[in-house]
Amino acid sequence: MAAFTFPGVYIEEISSGQHSITGVATSIAAFIGYTNVGPVDEAVMVESWAEYESLFGGMMPGVYLGYAVYQFFQNGGTQAYIVRLCDQSAGQAAPAAATIGGLAISANNPGSWGNNIAVAITGINTVNSTFNLQVFELTGSGSLSMVESYTNLSTSSSSASYAVTIVNNDSTYISLTAGLGLPTSSAAYCGVYTVNGKVTLGAISQGDTLTQSGSGAEGTVLVAPTATLPMTIQLTKTSASIDVANPSATWSNGGVTETFTQNGLPTQMPMALISGSITGGPFTPGEAVTQQQSASVTATAVCVGSTPSTLPAGLATPGLLLLQYITGAPANSFTQWKGGTSGAVLTPICAPVPTFAQPFATVAGYTHGADESAPLKPDDATAATFMEQLLNTQTPPAAPTGISLLANVPIFNLLCVPGECDLAAVSALQSFCAASRAFLIVDAAQNAILGTGTNGLSATGPSDSTGATLVNPSASNSAFYFPWVQAPDPMAGFRPAYFPPCGFMAGIYATTDATRGVWKAPAGIDASLTGALGLQYNLNDLQNGTLNVQGVNCLRQFPNFGNVTWGARTIAGSDALGSQWKYIPIRRLALYLESSLYQGTQWAVFEPNAEPLWGQVRLAIGSFLQGLFLKGAFAGTTPQQAYFVKCDGDNNPPASQALGILNISVGFAPLYPAEFVVIQIQQIMSQS
Repeated sequence: MAAFTFPGVYIEEISSGQHSITGVATSIAAFIGYTNVGPVDEAVMVESWAEYESLFGGMMPGVYLGYAVYQFFQNGGTQAYIVRLCDQSAGQAAPAAATIGGLAISANNPGSWGNNIAVAITGINTVNSTFNLQVFELTGSGSLSMVESYTNLSTSSSSASYAVTIVNNDSTYISLTAGLGLPTSSAAYCGVYTVNGKVTLGAISQGDTLTQSGSGAEGTVLVAPTATLPMTIQLTKTSASIDVANPSATWSNGGVTETFTQNGLPTQMPMALISGSITGGPFTPGEAVTQQQSASVTATAVCVGSTPSTLPAGLATPGLLLLQYITGAPANSFTQWKGGTSGAVLTPICAPVPTFAQPFATVAGYTHGADESAPLKPDDATAATFMEQLLNTQTPPAAPTGISLLANVPIFNLLCVPGECDLAAVSALQSFCAASRAFLIVDAAQNAILGTGTNGLSATGPSDSTGATLVNPSASNSAFYFPWVQAPDPMAGFRPAYFPPCGFMAGIYATTDATRGVWKAPAGIDASLTGALGLQYNLNDLQNGTLNVQGVNCLRQFPNFGNVTWGARTIAGSDALGSQWKYIPIRRLALYLESSLYQGTQWAVFEPNAEPLWGQVRLAIGSFLQGLFLKGAFAGTTPQQAYFVKCDGDNNPPASQALGILNISVGFAPLYPAEFVVIQIQQIMSQS
């Protein structure tokens, strides 16, 4: 309040005490399943299929997760958390790791994908203990593409540019270990080049590429057929090591001395000498080694560095050879990287990487990144491990996995574990969703059938692959869909295959919420399955009716409308149960109201528990519900018929106030879906 000192008019702004409530999101999905790429210690938000591909590698044959996420976005989904299940027990998935000089580096997460990461160390400053770091990824074409770059990193933990802090916080690909040392030139490898399998090069002309003239097994030492060659593939330095701090270096080529300027950077080091002249560099993938002078000078082909002990399969394409100096081997000898066929065009596979670039798999002491011995699936021999990772029940206890990681996200509304229908797993997921105010979409077992026989849903209703019922006290937070959906499989030449329906349904939920509201059932002729070719079973009306009254939501195929969702009940929606949460839209509307009011009334905590607060609460919640009423979310023609908010002295007596409790009662009139449309037709007698 201003001090009143002079005569005149004073203006004061007074708070109205009104607080608005904003509705929460309703269709943020969470998908849990196996993939061999991506973070394992957090739930990661993706907002497109392209983003999922970038972080988690896309689809994997026979593994449901990637397909379900694709189908979610294809059917209108916009946001999804991804939780990767990964078995990191002994002998299973492990991250690639290597030590380059004094720098201990590892791939950010487990899997063989880390074997294709390369790191370049440049600009080493021994005075300031700084260096530059570039991260490369080996592409399918055999070249390395730079994906990250960091400059002026420091090995000092007290520095603002401490390498461990910056790289570990920002990098998608690698992590550094604390206590790292400054990399040294001893970590250098020369550029990796390809030569033909028999080293029968002969004279080459400008613009030529080198081709493999014979096949060879991986690791074979290839010796030139003559003591000397009419050309040089790699420079031979007069000393045994490379001094990157020296701005110039003298190189010897068969008695001919050349001096080259390096500018203090390994990237400027000449990479190839053809008959006494430099071809330049750094090179680009696919660039031919060109001859600058006539082939009249001979020299020994040597690469500074040590021979790698192992080269994992898949790091290079067939036909690529690693030029490497081998101690004790004859002059002009080479090591074959991968076997290849005669006539293959051989091109540089590390260009344009700086000289210090090293794929993890070429570093001495390298730890091979590995995948699990088999992908984790909910319905095969790995099902037990899948469930342990899903429910975080490993013995002995391990770092949080599966649903435990979703506890750290602000909000998710829909949970999908594609292909999972086991009773124990589904029961745990239903309880988790009930506690999280979320909704579980459950797939029928792939072997589920119609009728009353083994795996027949007509007798059991929603059940797992053994016929055990999925109905329990938390079943109202879940829905069950049958049958599986037929769609093209991009990993099998787009041939038709069957997929669990949860990805399609999560996308339809999202589309319905966006276009009609969470109070509209995600079913009907508008709820079509985009991308579906057909269904595992084509149901008729009688078969649909038998399953519907038991809480099984059927997918149907109709002329003119195609493949659609034709059911809107929760797993607790059997007629025999008589649950108030029989229908999906009513249950999801209640969850939406609960979450919105929970987040929108936090301001009331610690406010004086008296009539002024009660009035503010009634106003805030009433305004929120009135907005929903005007959108058609409730039954009734007036606000009094549609909802109520009670927060006064009646439900907040002095005894409750003394305990610090504020009681708020909220009620709403739900809109029931028109599940059965009855048209009555009768004849009328003509009046004469």
